Amino acid sequence: MYKKDIKKINSNTYFYKDEDSKSYIFVLSFLYKTSKKNCLIAKLLFEYLFSINEKYKTVKDIFDKKRELYNSSIFQTQFATQDNTLLKIRFEMLDPKAVKDNYFDDALEFVKDILLNPYFINGKLDKERIDFIKKDFYDWFLNTYKDFHFDYQRSYFKTVSPDYSWKYNSYESPEELKGLLDSITDKDIIDFYYELLNNHYKNLLFGNMSKTEIDKLLSLFNFKESNYKLNYKENIIIKNEYNEVVSKKYDQSVINFTYNVSNKDKYCNRVYQRVLSIMNNGKEGLLMGILREKYGLVYSAGLSLGDYTPIFEISCFIDKKNKDKTMEAVKEYIKLMHNKKEVNKRLKIAKESIIEADNLSQESVRSTFYDCYMAVFEDAISHREYIKRLNKIKAEDIIDFFDGLINENIFFYKGDKNE
Repeated sequence: MYKKDIKKINSNTYFYKDEDSKSYIFVLSFLYKTSKKNCLIAKLLFEYLFSINEKYKTVKDIFDKKRELYNSSIFQTQFATQDNTLLKIRFEMLDPKAVKDNYFDDALEFVKDILLNPYFINGKLDKERIDFIKKDFYDWFLNTYKDFHFDYQRSYFKTVSPDYSWKYNSYESPEELKGLLDSITDKDIIDFYYELLNNHYKNLLFGNMSKTEIDKLLSLFNFKESNYKLNYKENIIIKNEYNEVVSKKYDQSVINFTYNVSNKDKYCNRVYQRVLSIMNNGKEGLLMGILREKYGLVYSAGLSLGDYTPIFEISCFIDKKNKDKTMEAVKEYIKLMHNKKEVNKRLKIAKESIIEADNLSQESVRSTFYDCYMAVFEDAISHREYIKRLNKIKAEDIIDFFDGLINENIFFYKGDKNE
């Protein structure tokens, strides 16, 4: 897939014609001002839209209709940045030609009923339905709140990068969430719905659609466009310090090593992200080779590089007594990543693995859609440019990357339940 093959139909709509695809995929997107309350309202709104409307009064009615439409699907995802959150609605249906059933208009009418004919009666929502949605979300959070990984991650982000956009979809306690849920009125949700429709961002159409079908789609979903250019990048500054959080609820422990990447423009992208992951993560990776195979210090470990944030992180799940030994082992790992011979060997394996996987994925319609999706919404590079950049990476670049790690932050989540 090349970017030039994605056709721009109008100022905000892009189309990729894939004659091999057995599906039509239509992605609408909108923007809203990022805040904890708005992110929660958006969740509640779309649970409501996807479960009741003027035509379909129950969840079962909607489920049955989707089955009738050859198991068509509709769902939404959100990506929060510091200023605006991108909300994407994705509808997927089988190509009518593939099932020999001209049901396109019926499917389009269904999407219209879901998105454009909400069950708002005299400025009110259906009380039973919205109360159920709020309670369901609260109950889900209560279960999540008891989870070790949730508690550790909440403590980590709150301590190491409190300004990261993750905070907009996180709650400190059940009491905080309940207070927010109780404060959100029907009017808040209805007003948010109309504001959202007036802040349209982009559309992506994918599949073997005809011009007539495209015209029908665009005439139905004709919204006021936003001129805002979404900025995914977050310039988070890590503090050079050590922090320890003691938990009496769990006996598991984690130690994180977090750094800022000094040359973020060169290294903070999906090419280096994937190369470093394959070189180091997993049973055969360099990181696990030292931490688990050589020293037996970790239950699991991994590293990650931000593509939107200038952050590099190593996380190690350990027994609390192994903290100091793990810190020494991580220093040894970073030293090994300056060994040109070892880096060259691992880099060669990573490149071969990526190219082999990508060559296979190019035969997949799903992969083609994903490439289009990333190109339209995140201005990602094409597959050709990706491979070109990958082939240019040398061992010296990997060494330079590790040389450029600054502001070491060590965060220790100490599981102390049985003490």
